[in-house]
Amino acid sequence: MFGVRKSADTRAALRFFADRRVKTHFVELSVGPAEETWRAWVAAGKQSA
Repeated sequence: MFGVRKSADTRAALRFFADRRVKTHFVELSVGPAEETWRAWVAAGKQSA
């Protein structure tokens, strides 16, 4: 899951999955290198529609 911890929507999504005991991997986009990685990932066309 990609997001910013301060976002209410991100917290709600994390809580949704935690309540259902679904394991998630969270990438904080407000931290430097992850943001660059996300942009490269999207530019490579790996974003699902």
